[in-house]
Amino acid sequence: MIKKIVLSVGIITSLNASDIINDTDTGLMWQDSSSIVEKNWSDTKRYCKNLSLGGYDDWRLPNIDELVSITDKNRDKPAIKDIFKNTKNAWYWSSSQYKNKPSQAWVVSSYNGRVYWLNKSDVYSVRCVR
Repeated sequence: MIKKIVLSVGIITSLNASDIINDTDTGLMWQDSSSIVEKNWSDTKRYCKNLSLGGYDDWRLPNIDELVSITDKNRDKPAIKDIFKNTKNAWYWSSSQYKNKPSQAWVVSSYNGRVYWLNKSDVYSVRCVR
């Protein structure tokens, strides 16, 4: 069943609410699995690269701009667009490294939508994109 929801930034289509979200405004397809994976940065990148979901095997870790595009500053706990049904109040990894410290990468807090940089060796949540 396909649901269409109109948001201020475009139309997002839910192909299977428990697995995939298709953002037609950006052209990105997002993982929305009920099982939220937590790993360090390197393992998160590998996890997305090896993910096979919805018949697709070209998933990747989103960059910081892509990850910020699904935040909703008018919401909190989680501050993620409400089309996403499976969100943990946590930090989510991006593929973007922090330029001033190679040991850190950018993350987005789904709790409040804010952007931070944290140590790549720490364990945080992942939402893959394609």
